[in-house]
Order: sequence, then C-alpha cells, then structure tokens
Amino acid sequence: MDKKIKRVLMLLIALSVDVSAGGPVNIGVVPCMVIRTVIFVIISVGYSLVALMIIYGGVKYTFSADDPSGRKQGKNIVIFAIIGGVLLMIWTGIKDMLATSITWLDWTSCIP
Repeated sequence: MDKKIKRVLMLLIALSVDVSAGGPVNIGVVPCMVIRTVIFVIISVGYSLVALMIIYGGVKYTFSADDPSGRKQGKNIVIFAIIGGVLLMIWTGIKDMLATSITWLDWTSCIP
C-alpha cells in the first residue's frame, strides 16, 4: 500500500477514535468509526462546496454583465451547484433511511 494512503487511513482512525471515556478502545468498532467519520466529512465538505459554488457563480454572473459567455458560465455554475446540492440531500436522505429502517443489519450503527 502506498505510504500516503497509509497516512490518510491512520489519520482517519486517529480522528475517529472516541477517547472521551478514557478506557481502552475496542478495536472492533474502529472500522465503524472510520466509516462514520468519512461520511460526516463528505457531507460537511459537500454542503460547504455547494454554498461556495452558488456564491461564486452568482458573483461571476453579476460581474459579467457585459459578457454573455461569462453570464452563461456563471449561470451554469449555479445550476450545477444546485443539482449537486439536491443530489447530496437525496444521498443524505437515503443514508438516514438505511440507518433507521434496516435494523436487522449490524452495520447500521456505523451510519451517522
């Protein structure tokens, strides 16, 4: 395995291990904690990117008042950011449905 991948995995494990209890960590829950951390980071970064891209597209559209290609590019940025936000909301809803409805699987506790 590549050294960079190992470093990223070790960082994810270190960030996701709950040490607030002060006791030993059950190594069996570490993959679950990594999955929860990765999902949380993807959702947080995704919504932040959607907001930033909407702002960027709006600013580009506004400041390209005399340039039709700039206005079109700004409009497309906003449209694709909104589509990305809708897809992220759908993915979050599916994730929440799986976490609450499939109780017979043990891995549902991994989904935040």
